Amino acid sequence: HRRSGKNGLRINYKEPAEARLPDRRWRLTSLKNEEDQRIDYPLHRQSKYIIGRDKDQCDIRLSHSSSSTVHAVIQYRL
Repeated sequence: HRRSGKNGLRINYKEPAEARLPDRRWRLTSLKNEEDQRIDYPLHRQSKYIIGRDKDQCDIRLSHSSSSTVHAVIQYRL
């Protein structure tokens, strides 16, 4: 997976050969500002999700300052 970010940063994440779409309907739930304000992200439509602050490279955007530009990858595998 390679996309150019706004500062020319590129993710050099390459999906493994055993990457697959999940066979169950998963979702990630985030609580915003430690309140009861929930944000649900479906995680069953792609084989991977890139998480972080960069709007050009990430599928799920985080806004907290402790998060990296590209913070994590959720990868489904066979």
